[in-house]
Amino acid sequence: MEATSELERVCVICERSLEHHRPQALTCSEPCGRERRRLIAILDGRGAPPYRSVRARVQAANNPANGATGGPALKPRGAS
Repeated sequence: MEATSELERVCVICERSLEHHRPQALTCSEPCGRERRRLIAILDGRGAPPYRSVRARVQAANNPANGATGGPALKPRGAS
């Protein structure tokens, strides 16, 4: 991924630019918006079936054959 300036607004899920989005936008697309809501539900303790934890969601997102329900692939920090 290319480097971004500290002032550039980026999607909280995939880090794409939010330059042409509304000022309050946090995500760049509907799939990233769904992923954000899914992660918020997990972190709030409500879960996002079939995912009970962020770890389970990251593992499923990185292995589509595992039954991931859409959203961008997620990589743990430091993963290549």
